[in-house]
Amino acid sequence: MNSKLHWLAIPLLALAAASCDKEDAPATTEWQDRNYAFLDSLAAAYDTQQADPSSIAEDDTIYKLTPQHLSNYTIYYKKLGVKDGFIGIGETAKFTDVARVYYQGRLIDGTMFDSNFSDDYPDYELDIPSDFLVSGLQASQSGIIQGWTEILQVMRPAANKTDRKGDFFRVYIRPELAYGAEGSGSIQGYSTLIFDINLLEVNPE
Repeated sequence: MNSKLHWLAIPLLALAAASCDKEDAPATTEWQDRNYAFLDSLAAAYDTQQADPSSIAEDDTIYKLTPQHLSNYTIYYKKLGVKDGFIGIGETAKFTDVARVYYQGRLIDGTMFDSNFSDDYPDYELDIPSDFLVSGLQASQSGIIQGWTEILQVMRPAANKTDRKGDFFRVYIRPELAYGAEGSGSIQGYSTLIFDINLLEVNPE
């Protein structure tokens, strides 16, 4: 997730810092409130669907993952593209495996901050997938956040390299399982991250 910081001249830094002290705190508080309200709305929608799950289309059904070791931090997700064949049937990844994925990452306001495909679905002939260690340690490109580590262990890859259409999830990752209060690069602190992830392979050759 790349970002570039462009610094002003040194004499302006003190003025900028003073301005940030006055303005950033309220802005951060507002953003934090918006993100947790968004998570509350997901939880409410999930609870509503549990009353009559058969009335919800598969692409709109909200699922819940609560890792045993992170019982306070629920991850909500949807299964995208089911009607188009995105249903993985391979074995789920383990903590020590490498996952090959397509992904897009957005904030709750729709801002895209990272992606390796540009359309609704990946173009398997043109788009280049990325490899990540499920554990979050550095793989071929970079490490991953805790929310990814958890969700990748429940996703299933495609049956084979010819099929390619493994699970395609939209995952809502709360700040505590992403970049927390500090944020990262262009991603502000307390940001809930929304990822569309398509798992192609586990431990690709």
